[in-house]
Amino acid sequence: MVFSSPGFLFLFFPCFYALYFLLPKTWRNGFILLASLGFYLLGAGALTIVALVLLVVNYLLAGAIGKLRRHEAASPRSRSSSTSSGANWSAATCSGDSTCSSSAWRRNC
Repeated sequence: MVFSSPGFLFLFFPCFYALYFLLPKTWRNGFILLASLGFYLLGAGALTIVALVLLVVNYLLAGAIGKLRRHEAASPRSRSSSTSSGANWSAATCSGDSTCSSSAWRRNC
């Protein structure tokens, strides 16, 4: 289903819009999530599972990144050591022109 299809314009969107404003404000974000997944399911079918898996993986990775940042903020020593090791890795991987293939890596060489 695409946004310009009659099914979306005259069935899905009006129902979604009406239900959205009938729900309490605390439920609206969850409703948007479920309605989006329903829309993907109607349009892409089995690829909705891929979207769900990616959603969960991104959520877990974002949590891990947040935990790492909180841990680094709590101990300044670990931040300086991770920064220096990152700089060492960058220098080691960009030791010659042949190893730097993208423009972002060339700027670090």
